[in-house]
Amino acid sequence: MGRDGPLPRRGTDGRPLRFPRDPEERPEPTDLRARHLTIKLGVQPALFTTPREGTFLSSHFWLSFGGIGEPGARISLSYGPDRTPMHLASGGRVNDDGTWSAMTLGRTMPAGVYDFYVTEDAASGHEDKRTIRIADDPHASQLQWNVTETTTRVRAGGVMRLNGWTNSTQTLGNLDVQLVSQGRRFSLGQVPTTATNQSAIFDKRDVPVPANVPAGMANLVVSEPKNPANYDSIPVEILPTLPMKLSLTAKNGDKGRTLTGSGQPGASVQFRTADGTWVTDEWTHIDDDGSISHAYNNPSRKADWDWAHLTARQHFPDGTSGPEITVPVTLPAPDISSVTWSDSKVVVKGKTLGDSEAKGTVQVQAADGTWFDAGGVSANGSFSLSLDPSRLGDTFKVRLQDDWTKRATPASVAQQTPRPQATPRSAPTPEATTEATTQPAPTATPTATDAPTAASSTPSPRAG
Repeated sequence: MGRDGPLPRRGTDGRPLRFPRDPEERPEPTDLRARHLTIKLGVQPALFTTPREGTFLSSHFWLSFGGIGEPGARISLSYGPDRTPMHLASGGRVNDDGTWSAMTLGRTMPAGVYDFYVTEDAASGHEDKRTIRIADDPHASQLQWNVTETTTRVRAGGVMRLNGWTNSTQTLGNLDVQLVSQGRRFSLGQVPTTATNQSAIFDKRDVPVPANVPAGMANLVVSEPKNPANYDSIPVEILPTLPMKLSLTAKNGDKGRTLTGSGQPGASVQFRTADGTWVTDEWTHIDDDGSISHAYNNPSRKADWDWAHLTARQHFPDGTSGPEITVPVTLPAPDISSVTWSDSKVVVKGKTLGDSEAKGTVQVQAADGTWFDAGGVSANGSFSLSLDPSRLGDTFKVRLQDDWTKRATPASVAQQTPRPQATPRSAPTPEATTEATTQPAPTATPTATDAPTAASSTPSPRAG
């Protein structure tokens, strides 16, 4: 079904149309003449990386080719001016990492010099060419990389796998391997060859990559020490080293301290001890995704590092180390649950950092701003303090001197200092004195209003 309705079943010429259901059913191109290159943005055309230009391969072994291309694309190999298709015994698809490899029988080709071509269906019209001599010699001993098994993208300071064969049944002893970048050579040491029934091979895992290899594209070269002309080279992408970031945290009630951060996978974490030496922490690992997370719970670890001045670095497999970094330590302030007055004391209860050894000292801020030791903590960090109120101001704070990190936590929220309440007493009742009761009452002075009224007064006698 198309966007505008059912798809046509026949073409304009009346012939039936065939729509492949599977990418494997896509027909091979019949016209392999040079075309104008038209590639959608971001597509990687198929390219050869091995065998190298101008080398030779023995027809007595499988002919192996490898390179890079668009992930998921289907590749095709051909040779000669007529682009004769080559049947692939294995391979044919570009891997998710952008590499491809393919093998085909060499005995079907007579000795001689041939042009080999690779194309892919994701970049129609583009082809890459290698000119290679096919030799009729079972002991040609030509070195060749296996691009699908050899690491082709690695970080400086990381590890990689080296895998390939000698195109011969005879071993060549130890082979030299180098990374060549920006005109400099970085040795990866030697890898031994081992004889098998089909071919002498070399395979070595976890090979350290020098941390100072510049980021970018490099050439991975394998060569025979006795015969420098016998070598093979493939491109390898070198990614920059990942810096390490760490922090130490804790929670009130926790018995341990937790280290979290990130670093380069394959590296190890080292801490500096109090005497200045560096020691690898066997319990702290950098995971494959670069994350770091480890909880220190065993009290014996308190003596391992210089916790008061905690610094660390990452140590790479090649024996070198990254820069020293300071590990920030973040501790919580104590939680105060209650402050009460009891038996002439200020009683403070709360929780702070725990400690399996129940070590650590709770301190209280005095009225003059100094700190004094007030008590210990339990394994889960709880504490109960009985304080002399005369040492406290109107408010006070609490902190912990942590025995793990050898430093003080932040101070708690300021607490109001309780004071005893005075017992209320009744006001005294004034008593009458003897002097007050024996004093004569004052004599009243008559006024005009005090004169008797006409109704109540006695009439005055008339003069007679």
